[in-house]
Amino acid sequence: MLTVKNLAVFYVTIFLPLISIVLLAPTKFVDSMTLIILLFVYAFIYRPLISGYRLILLGVIKKSDWIRNLIPFWNIRYYNLLFFNRT
Repeated sequence: MLTVKNLAVFYVTIFLPLISIVLLAPTKFVDSMTLIILLFVYAFIYRPLISGYRLILLGVIKKSDWIRNLIPFWNIRYYNLLFFNRT
């Protein structure tokens, strides 16, 4: 089973929604306000929660600490572990 513990799956999970949002921007399906709202939801809710879930699966943080990922730049200390799978 593929999980975000796998680095390739993690990259697809975080970049596919962002690419979808950017590709929808020039179309008439999404107006400017909706685009801004989607980008904020991605940056401040979706992305931190996916990163937190990966850190939980890797055993770096406890499940009770996942809410801290919503604090901006909190998980920057785990940058190498999240994106390069190095400690």
